[in-house]
Amino acid sequence: MVADLPGRVVVLVDGQGVEVRTPDGSTLAVPDPVDDALPAQQPTWSPDGRRVAWASFDDDGRPAVRIDRADDGGTEESVVHGLPTAPFYFQWSPDGRHLVWMGAGRGRVVGGIVDADADADADVDADADDWPDILASGGTLFVDWLPDSTGLVTHSGQAMLELVLPGSEPVVLVRSTGPFGAPEVLPDGRVLAAGAVEESGQVHVAWGRELESAQIPLELVDTADGARTPVAVVEGTLVRFDVDPTGSRAAAWTVGSNGNKPLVVVDLRTGSTERLLEDDALGAFWSPDGSALALLRRVDAGHLAWGVWWGGATDWLEPFEPTNEFTLGYLPFLDQYARSVTPWSPDGRGMVHTLAGAEGPTVVVQPVDPVGERVPVGRGDAAWWSPG
Repeated sequence: MVADLPGRVVVLVDGQGVEVRTPDGSTLAVPDPVDDALPAQQPTWSPDGRRVAWASFDDDGRPAVRIDRADDGGTEESVVHGLPTAPFYFQWSPDGRHLVWMGAGRGRVVGGIVDADADADADVDADADDWPDILASGGTLFVDWLPDSTGLVTHSGQAMLELVLPGSEPVVLVRSTGPFGAPEVLPDGRVLAAGAVEESGQVHVAWGRELESAQIPLELVDTADGARTPVAVVEGTLVRFDVDPTGSRAAAWTVGSNGNKPLVVVDLRTGSTERLLEDDALGAFWSPDGSALALLRRVDAGHLAWGVWWGGATDWLEPFEPTNEFTLGYLPFLDQYARSVTPWSPDGRGMVHTLAGAEGPTVVVQPVDPVGERVPVGRGDAAWWSPG
C-alpha cells in the first residue's frame, strides 16, 4: 500500500543531511550527505517537485540557501546563494522562479528574495534586481505569495499587512490587524486576515470587553484597493488558519480566552462554521484537492496525534512522540508552514511525518484512504511530501 503511493519525500537527517526518498523509504538522491561538515535545515520542495531548497552555509562558512535538483541522483552540484543571516524558513513562488526566505536579524525577523533560476555566480536578472534587499522586518514576520508570483503579502509586527511588489514601495493594506499569524492569499487574489475593531479612535484587536467573550473577526482583504469584506467571527484571542486549495473553506485554530485551543472549519462564502475540536488543536493541513483535512492535536504532555476529517467524523491515527526538530522548528508556526510544505501525498491517500522512535528520529508513512498501519521508512528529523 505504501509502495504505490505517488511522489517523493524530502527528509532532514540528523540536522546534517538532506535526502530524497520514495514513499517506501528507498533513497533516490542525496543532495546533502549526512557526513558533510555543513549542517542542514528546512528542506522545502519547489512547486513542480523537481528541486529542493534548504538552509546551510557556503564554502566560507557564511549563511546560505542551497538549491539542488531532486531527480538527478545527487550528481549535480548544488547552487548556493549567500544570505545576510541564517534562514529558518523558505517559500517558493508559485512559478518556481523565486524563493522568499526569513531569518533572525538584530532583535527582529527579516526576509528577502532569492532568484532560484539564477546561478549564484551569474549576474542577477533585472527582475530579481527590482526586489528590495530586505523584503520586510519586524518583531514577527509572516508571508504568502500572490497566485501569479508577481508579489507577496507580508504581516509584520503583529499589526501591519502590506503588499510587496518588485520595483515599488510596499503598499499598506491594513495598518492594524487583529491577532493572527500568517496571511493566506486565495486563488482570486484576496487575502484572509484577522480584522481589528476600531471604536472612538482606538483599535481593539479582539472583540469583547471581557476576556471571556473575546472574539476575532476574519475578513478578506482586496490587494487591489485594500477593501475589507467581513467573513466570520471566531472565538479566541489569537487565530491561525489554512485555506483549502479552492479558496472556499478555512481551517482556523485559536487560543481561547480560558486557554483552550479549539479548531473550526469556516465556509468563506457563507461565514458558517463547524467545530472539529473543542481543545488541544495545534494546526491543520488541507489535502491537495481540498477534500480532506489533516488535524494535529495534543494528546498529553509528550504525545501528539494526527486526525483526518473527510467532512463527517474524524479518523484519529495512532499517537506519537514528536521529534525535537518538529517540536521546536515547525510546530509553533504551522500556519506559515502550511503555505510551503505538506505532509500529504499528491493523491491524498497517505501522509508522512516523523516521530521519536526507539532507535532515534524516524520517518513514517501513514496510509489514510483507507486507514492502515503506519510504516517506518528510515531515519529522519523532519519529512515532507513532494507536490507531485
